[in-house]
Amino acid sequence: MKFAALAACTAALCSAQPPLEVCLEACARSRLGAKSRDAIVQTLDVAGAHLGRRIETGCSADAVRAVFSDRHESYADVMGAVQWKAGVFLPSIDVYAGAIVDELGASSSRRLGQAVGLVIAHELRHFLLRTASHPGDGPLSTERVDLRQLGKLLRELSKSNLARSGISNPPRAVIELVRK
Repeated sequence: MKFAALAACTAALCSAQPPLEVCLEACARSRLGAKSRDAIVQTLDVAGAHLGRRIETGCSADAVRAVFSDRHESYADVMGAVQWKAGVFLPSIDVYAGAIVDELGASSSRRLGQAVGLVIAHELRHFLLRTASHPGDGPLSTERVDLRQLGKLLRELSKSNLARSGISNPPRAVIELVRK
């Protein structure tokens, strides 16, 4: 797996914090297939190093739940949102697959999964920082994830992870990932 090499390279970055568990069980009930789900997991693996946390999939009681639906009830172009109540961020992320498909256009299952993974990672950043604003810089800090630039965003994440790791000669699998 191409992402395994990147995960190994960035493990030191994420070892200080416990892993963040994300539950994707609702993905099976959405219109996303197995290839999309695999791409979501791989993208979260890359994004986790950028967030400074290893992201694992699982559905324990402590997991952040990814809840899939077609559209936001009020804002058709919203692709994801962290649920919160009375100023407290809840461990639940709404993912609006219909809005993501509209933004992305016709695409492969893998590319759709990567886009969903980036949207989840963006919302996880809000959850971890406990803020609705977009402080800092980098591909997950923008107010809106520009999915038309999906390849560029994934390359930026990969390159920033390698730079943080101090890796000047990445393994071939990582080089191939960055080129895609």
